[in-house]
Amino acid sequence: MKLSFVKRLFFSMAASVLGLLLLEGGLRLFDYEGESDRVVSWCREHAKNRAPFFREEDLGDTRAWVPLFEGQPRPMPEHKEEDTLRIFALGGSAVHGYGFTRPGSWPDKLEERLAMAWPGRRVEVINAGAIAWSSQQLLSLAKDILENHEPDALVVLSGNNELLEWFDARKYLPPSELHQWVDSIRSARSMRRFRIYQLLTDWFGGSRGHWGQTSFTDDEALDWSLRARMRNGDRSFAEESFRYNLGRILEEARRSDVPVVLGTVPVNWLEPPAEFPFKDAISVAERRRGDEAERRLREGDLSLAQEQMRRLMKEHPEAILAYRFGRVARDLGHTELAREWLKEAIRLDENPHRTLPQINGVIHSLSGRSEAFVDVEALLEKQQEDGILDGDVVYDYCHLRPDAHALVAEAIGLAFVETVWPGGRLTEAPAAPESHLDGWLGEEVKGNEGPFSLSPGLDRKQWWQTAEMKTKETPLDASAWLELARISWHSFHGQCSPERGPCLTDALFALDKALALDPQLCEALAARGRIAYALSENDAVERLGKAVDCDPGDARSRWYLKRLAWETVQ
Repeated sequence: MKLSFVKRLFFSMAASVLGLLLLEGGLRLFDYEGESDRVVSWCREHAKNRAPFFREEDLGDTRAWVPLFEGQPRPMPEHKEEDTLRIFALGGSAVHGYGFTRPGSWPDKLEERLAMAWPGRRVEVINAGAIAWSSQQLLSLAKDILENHEPDALVVLSGNNELLEWFDARKYLPPSELHQWVDSIRSARSMRRFRIYQLLTDWFGGSRGHWGQTSFTDDEALDWSLRARMRNGDRSFAEESFRYNLGRILEEARRSDVPVVLGTVPVNWLEPPAEFPFKDAISVAERRRGDEAERRLREGDLSLAQEQMRRLMKEHPEAILAYRFGRVARDLGHTELAREWLKEAIRLDENPHRTLPQINGVIHSLSGRSEAFVDVEALLEKQQEDGILDGDVVYDYCHLRPDAHALVAEAIGLAFVETVWPGGRLTEAPAAPESHLDGWLGEEVKGNEGPFSLSPGLDRKQWWQTAEMKTKETPLDASAWLELARISWHSFHGQCSPERGPCLTDALFALDKALALDPQLCEALAARGRIAYALSENDAVERLGKAVDCDPGDARSRWYLKRLAWETVQ
């Protein structure tokens, strides 16, 4: 009786396994592909971003794709001309160009360097870098671009923000639950290779492309003292996610026959680690032990200094202790010692935007699957005498200075003309001033003064309603309409609601009002000309010509006009 039960159990299990194998084989035979790339988003900003990432809108006489995600991306014509090469630059804020002018970001400098690279071809480089996006969001964006927006190539520089999901979850989950969540997600992700798993997640996974996320709308954040510390397993979680997501972007691009230029991401080694929320975890005694090791280092006793630091770090592995020791080593000219300890500080840093040291290792390991590879990290390290990146190149933990943007643009441009599409040549870029927090349509308007002041928390629709009421009460002059156009463009990225259309539509409306009142308002002419250029409008040459006639010192309008004239001649 007992043996019969064991036999029945064995044959039932064998039949179940066989059935699953047959089902898996059938799904593979019919090439079933489910939503294996589902996003697990505990970050509020990430949870709201999902395909489609562009919306069709009428901008003047042009039908265009308008980006819906926050950042600096410009609209692009819905119809891509036959002689156009459309390149998308994907990444986070280091691609977006955070902190400097739109023409100062490397994707826009890349477009300038490739402007006349191939006779008879127009080059569009679409800056699809989005602030605080990780590789999870970029995978969704890349799939949308490949499917719907006719890319001729992708440039991918990603690696920051990989800890954002973990960091946001830590705010709300106590340590034991957070560790369970990380371990369960790691296990679930390892199952993505099986088509049966993809089928089940398609059936029970909730909204398309997403599962496991929460907005924390009704939750209160935990006190800092109750939040989890980062484990090595958490860092591995981020590394494994990045490897999978970047590999899938390369796979999807190859399937679509779209070449990819892949690059490493730079890290400012001298940016202090985030001490929040555990600065009080280091006692006065430990800090004094660190001071003693630093004193030994200054006195030239390297071996004893390192021995003291290793003992201290074994007991108290805190990023700030390693950073301080590495900083002293660099100041004293001990380059290799400095790199060792500064790298350890970066590894231990709990800043969610900081690139883990192993991320660039992952990029190197996947570089053979791209058409071209640019080691941005090594390129910029060569600009430093000791090879350690600091604030002269990267002004905080990852954002490039203008000169670094230019170097990256040149290196990626060379990859295109020498490897991706051999036979081209780089164009000399225009000399245009860079300034902090400038933008595509002119100086950013803070909006806290003047007739269109922005009060904290005021959303875009409310602001427009208030602005329209004021225009009825007091007719505006041309410069006031220009100010309104700038605020529309700069202050409301990501709030382009369907009720009012995209921010650029608002800006166009206000610019046309300004020019109707003052046809010689040079800044409005330049802004309108740049929009016409970006959208390939038929009157782009005429509009840019008027801008240059109005202000002969407008280097950027002159550059766009020169390029369009060259395209016409070709």
